[in-house]
Amino acid sequence: MSSYRTEAVVIKSSDFGEADRLLTLYTRNKGKLSAIAKGVKKPESRKAGSVDLLSHVSLYLAEGRSLDIILEASLLNTFSNLRQNLHLIASCYAILELVDQITPDRQENIELFRLLTQVLTKLDEVVKDEDAGKILTAFKIKLLTNTGFRPQLVKCANCSSILTTASNRFSAALGGVLCGACGNLDKASRPISSQAIKILRFIQDEDYDQVMKLDYPKVLGMEVEQQIRYYLEYLLEKELKSNHFVEKVNGLSS
Repeated sequence: MSSYRTEAVVIKSSDFGEADRLLTLYTRNKGKLSAIAKGVKKPESRKAGSVDLLSHVSLYLAEGRSLDIILEASLLNTFSNLRQNLHLIASCYAILELVDQITPDRQENIELFRLLTQVLTKLDEVVKDEDAGKILTAFKIKLLTNTGFRPQLVKCANCSSILTTASNRFSAALGGVLCGACGNLDKASRPISSQAIKILRFIQDEDYDQVMKLDYPKVLGMEVEQQIRYYLEYLLEKELKSNHFVEKVNGLSS
């Protein structure tokens, strides 16, 4: 049985028998994989607390036939600050679910691992609740770019003409914005404002610090988020469960 060391973020966790836990990990070197943390629910376990959901950990694992086994685990970051804020927790759950749903098993993507640890670190530093939503939206767009689904926001996704400010529509099926002349090609496409397009363009290429400096009306932020949600749900062919949690938390503060 071969073994290996890697860093990972725990993106999913469930009970597995009386004393074990089944973990879904996004690792630096092997992408997403499932592993068993044996005996971790026992009070005397040295791994207890080191493999909790939303933890950045260093692991030593043994390869199994279907599930790898965690032999050693040490914490690198618990992101303790964000665990105290419901807005930040909701954003994190959305991020973990999205990474779980959009990534294949055991496909190395070091840049995605970096994006994941980077966004969790940034959320851990957030002071204002409203910044959590901006960072979540930015991560979704950066994740789409990383996984090969970067939306076309400069030229028409059909005819490649430069977009103007008039009568544009967003088409999930065609992967971007349609100009006024091509808008009817996709009956499921949605109207998108020129202001929303500008914000999406900005977020695609700027870092989180710059994104947090953006100041726009709440209704415009909702439009941007809804367009990205529509695109993701088309790609995944399902609704993300965490969306309801995020909406509920946001509703508590509205």
